[in-house]
Amino acid sequence: MKKVLLFLIFLVSANLSAQLPSPTNGKKWEKVEQLSDEFNGNSIDTNKWYDYHPFWEGRAPSNFKKGNAFVSDGFLNLRSTLRKEPSSVQDPFKDIWVDAAAAVSKTKAQPGYYYEARFKASSLSMTSSFWFRVGQFSEIDVIEHIGNPSKENRQDDLPYQYHVNTHYYGKHAGLQPLGTEYKMPGRGRDNFYTYGFWWKSPNELLFYFNGKQVMRIVPRVPLDEELRMIFDTEVFPFATAGVANIGLPKPENLRDNSKNTMKVDWVRVYKLVDGTAAEDSSDAPIGSYISLKKTQGDGKFVTGEKDGSQLVARGSTVQSWEKFKVEKHPKGGITLKANSNGKYVQVQGSDINKPVRAAGDFQGDWEQFEWKSKGNGLVALKNVLTGKWLQAPWTENNAIIRPKGPVDNGWETFAWKKETSPTASTALSAQLETKTVDGIRVYPSPASETLTIEGVEGENGLRVFDSTGNPVLKKEGILGRKERLNVSGLIKGNYLLRTGSGEQTWFQKN
Repeated sequence: MKKVLLFLIFLVSANLSAQLPSPTNGKKWEKVEQLSDEFNGNSIDTNKWYDYHPFWEGRAPSNFKKGNAFVSDGFLNLRSTLRKEPSSVQDPFKDIWVDAAAAVSKTKAQPGYYYEARFKASSLSMTSSFWFRVGQFSEIDVIEHIGNPSKENRQDDLPYQYHVNTHYYGKHAGLQPLGTEYKMPGRGRDNFYTYGFWWKSPNELLFYFNGKQVMRIVPRVPLDEELRMIFDTEVFPFATAGVANIGLPKPENLRDNSKNTMKVDWVRVYKLVDGTAAEDSSDAPIGSYISLKKTQGDGKFVTGEKDGSQLVARGSTVQSWEKFKVEKHPKGGITLKANSNGKYVQVQGSDINKPVRAAGDFQGDWEQFEWKSKGNGLVALKNVLTGKWLQAPWTENNAIIRPKGPVDNGWETFAWKKETSPTASTALSAQLETKTVDGIRVYPSPASETLTIEGVEGENGLRVFDSTGNPVLKKEGILGRKERLNVSGLIKGNYLLRTGSGEQTWFQKN
């Protein structure tokens, strides 16, 4: 049992973020904030989204209902619900009896951008979709996924299908849709997957699954108009618009919040801009564990504090906490993963006076660094977000590392060398020591609807991971003495709960 536990925690600690496509020469990816959203907190960002579809009522026998798209527990939830019993309407294929959900971007998407979203489909005979429309003549469907078709003969194919399509209207009316599909390794209703779309040009559309390109479409005409980005759910009573005959959703599933909700973890959008920031890192020892040491002063090794509070030069020798794994950042340059807690080294936004810390869960903008070799075993590390170099003052003993250096000399240089890779058991024991199961109490376990969590007061948020390492729930903000978490949307199984400081425990969902 202990081996199983360690293996699952090892999976959870793995990097879960998708990789961006390689930018063209002389370009770099830059995040488009107005089209990106982590869906943290408990309310939808009305500066970015409509919580309904303001340009379309929906596909009969469903209509979009304002408010059925909402943010809670760190997800955008698109919940389809039962408006009335299908037996009470004259024609259940045409009369409205389902309330569907939609979230539509207020900013228009553009050709040239890269779009990716991580979500889990609903377990309904409805689509869970990520697509682009509301223009004059075109539509791009990144994915229209059928989580749980009512037609039993389609259970072996549709729940595994990643289907993309293009449609043509207006001045191009009469052109046939052009699509393709890819078989996923698991069912979309059981797993969070990352679906990516590079609108590389009006004449080339590339589609990605968990960071890997899997499909390509050359559209019938150039798709060069700006479109709205849309997440939605729809009933398809007949085979139409490229969607198969899937059958009507079952009323009992529409009543079940564990089945009726499409859950979007995040959407991130990038555009290409001039520059090659962090591209000087080609000589970085990618995949190696290294140590960093002050070159003068007390000459201490940099330590990644296990609680994620700061990096500080206080190590007299290289032990577990003085090792960092160098990884390639998806937007160029490198990231450093602290062996002390499995977190990525990060700055704290644009505040250069705050300590650098090992607290990043993924490879984002705060975690992106440039590796600049200075020769003779020396390196300078520049944070791309702040444009400043990491600095350990020679005049201070046990110096705290901050991103304050204006130049890459003196205090901003570190002696580095490759270190032996920790074994899996060593790395995991560093995560498990002291702060493990005993510090947190969760009940009931197995849980059906609500999980109560005690012993987490003052913690900065928590996350829940399934047995394959996929994050499935998150709660943001400072936690109180007793927290309650809605787990009704989880499938039956074992789950790991981890707080912001690394405390963790297990619970079951029935």
